[in-house]
Amino acid sequence: MAEQCKCKAKSPRSVKVERVGQRLLGIPQVADYLGCTKWAVRDLVWSDRLPVVKWGREKNAKQFVDVRDLDAFIKANKSVPTGASQ
Repeated sequence: MAEQCKCKAKSPRSVKVERVGQRLLGIPQVADYLGCTKWAVRDLVWSDRLPVVKWGREKNAKQFVDVRDLDAFIKANKSVPTGASQ
């Protein structure tokens, strides 16, 4: 069995053009933003801790996260280490 390429190069069909200042991010982009897995992001969505915008038919709707909601989530979940001087 041939070894798969471990580089992050994508085929031309899978490359998506990103707009500067993009407001809505897909689940994979949110995972990159937070530094976690797509499943961790889905868990946040399913537990209603992170709101999503659904686009498309209900059964196959794509889910996007507003960058403002993502930043609010990060701000709400920040913690200060115990014993840190202010």
